[in-house]
Amino acid sequence: FEQVVEALAPSRSLSRQPLFQVMLGLQNTPVREIELERLRLNAQPVATEVARVDLAVNFLERYDDDGLPIGVEGVLEYATDLFDQATAQALAQRLTQVLEQAAAHPGTRVSQAEVLLPGEEQRVVREWNSAVAERPTETLHGLFALHAARTPDAIAVICGAEQLTYREMDRRSDQLARHLTVSGVRSESVVAVLMERSPDLIVALLAVLKAGAAYLPLDERSPDQRREWTARHAGASVWLVDRTWESAARGETVVVVDGGALGADQPEGAWNVTGYPDHLAYVIYTSGSMGEPKGVGVAHRDVVAFATDEGVADDSRGRMLQVAPHSFDASNYELWAPLLHGGTVVMAPTGEVDVATIGRLIAEHEVDVVHLTAGLFRVVADEDPSCLAPARRALTGGDVVPGFAVRHIQEACPELAVSVTYGPTETTTFATRQVMLTGSAVPDVVPIGRPMDNRQLYVLDAALRPVPVGTQGELYIAGGGLARGYVGRAGLTAERFVASPFVSGQRMYRTGDLVKWSTRGELVFCGRADEQVKIRGFRIEPGEIEAALRAHPDVMQAVVVAREDIPGDKRVVGYVVPHGEACDPTKMRSWLHGRLPEFMVPAAIVALERLPLTGNGKVDRRLLPAPDYGAEVGGSRGARTPVEEVLCGLFADVLGLGQVGAEDDFFALGGHS
Repeated sequence: FEQVVEALAPSRSLSRQPLFQVMLGLQNTPVREIELERLRLNAQPVATEVARVDLAVNFLERYDDDGLPIGVEGVLEYATDLFDQATAQALAQRLTQVLEQAAAHPGTRVSQAEVLLPGEEQRVVREWNSAVAERPTETLHGLFALHAARTPDAIAVICGAEQLTYREMDRRSDQLARHLTVSGVRSESVVAVLMERSPDLIVALLAVLKAGAAYLPLDERSPDQRREWTARHAGASVWLVDRTWESAARGETVVVVDGGALGADQPEGAWNVTGYPDHLAYVIYTSGSMGEPKGVGVAHRDVVAFATDEGVADDSRGRMLQVAPHSFDASNYELWAPLLHGGTVVMAPTGEVDVATIGRLIAEHEVDVVHLTAGLFRVVADEDPSCLAPARRALTGGDVVPGFAVRHIQEACPELAVSVTYGPTETTTFATRQVMLTGSAVPDVVPIGRPMDNRQLYVLDAALRPVPVGTQGELYIAGGGLARGYVGRAGLTAERFVASPFVSGQRMYRTGDLVKWSTRGELVFCGRADEQVKIRGFRIEPGEIEAALRAHPDVMQAVVVAREDIPGDKRVVGYVVPHGEACDPTKMRSWLHGRLPEFMVPAAIVALERLPLTGNGKVDRRLLPAPDYGAEVGGSRGARTPVEEVLCGLFADVLGLGQVGAEDDFFALGGHS
């Protein structure tokens, strides 16, 4: 009973009235004049000077001497700890405006009432959106070729001891493009690319584009089954791999890229570059809500629109650190932005990148700009924020950025310019940017910023109407960088890419993100309109994990949720109802590792006799029990040395467990990086 009450009880805040937040009162009883002998009495308003609740609206009907109604007066009372005067006045104006409309047109639905104040729609739809500016109409490889001709001896990429100039990269990619054409690659073909970080990776991507095709970056961390599925779904029959991944290739034609040897038999001379700005440049697969990944198709025009943003262009003329996997759309910023502006890509070594490696690369190669996901940015802020000091600019995004992490970085690196970015894959890497000025106050909830060049952002209600400033709505993005749609998913494309009610012929992408405009014209992230979650910077659709769980022969029902039982520690948890006998969660997680990327495998799987349901038969996620990560502890030997004893104690403390054995699996116990 206590668990049910706790689950049903609303969250409480000591800063708000505990029973209710808004009170509406109507005084419609005529006040009669009181007559006393030799006394004249008049009713006078008395101000309490204290807000009884967070927000109170009191109406008083007025009558004339004959007792006929002559109007209504209203008073708005608010707690100054929660509302400022401008906000309270705006609320009063909106309420007055709605009541005036209701009085003038009593047959109108309340949902159709206009709540925007005069001039507010002009502000949120046009003034706060970026103006349309002329940008190059070119392909990615066409713009790269221009820099290769202008500055052929400039360093294009640095990776360890290896360097390639623009001339060398142009020549190698020309040779490989010829080889791909001979291998059957044609215009708008899709070529799968499975390679580690290296100069050869950039050569391969350029060669695919020069052959007129689009590249499909395959995630090295994904299981073979998932990589093969995405390649088949995208129609990629040709695979480009390096020596490391040669045995994992499954294409009809496999091309191994190994330095400049491949294509050396092709004739010398400039390659006849083909392609058009509207041609497909790449396809990136993200988690899908219908049980399968979905491929986002992005054209050359979209990437060029992103890379030629004024802020991105300013970032890109020096040396930029490249740490993101090429299957992650942040690689557009780290690869194409510098290469289209004559800059230099400094590639991190293969594998996972830690804080020490980032600091070493920045110092050794005099890196100017570094982009870190929100999770990695937070780790840097905790472990060694001063490692970013030699750089001139740092960007972070991909998830909610905590304000304390920005403050730590700024305190350690006062000369470093820090920016927060936001943008779904469907809008080509970034759509907004928030520059955090050194010395200015950094809020705990950092805004995701203002629209980038040629981007239009609309915060709309369910009827696609703009919502007022400070009001939560769903974010729609239009303008430059908008993807073509989902490959092979016409229905899903039509559902998410909708017609704009503001510009004729314009499309908008429905992000599913809930945001609000601040009074300064900055967007603030508020949450999701659906069940999609972000874990460690990765976009995860619980529906895809649920489909994988239901495919297990021992599972009858499955539900997946993201839990944050410890503030700041968000984890994916799966709940299953097995067929008859109880299932083994450890074996089930191992089974999922063969079908899902590591970041999508639930941190814990909980077996239930039945799923809790609401009154209308839906799964009641509030009643799903918290997982017991300590259940995985056991069977491991205890600590044998003082060092092992200290490490076991530290791991138990981090994981919030009573004890951890010397050979227990950190990740199976709910740990992550």
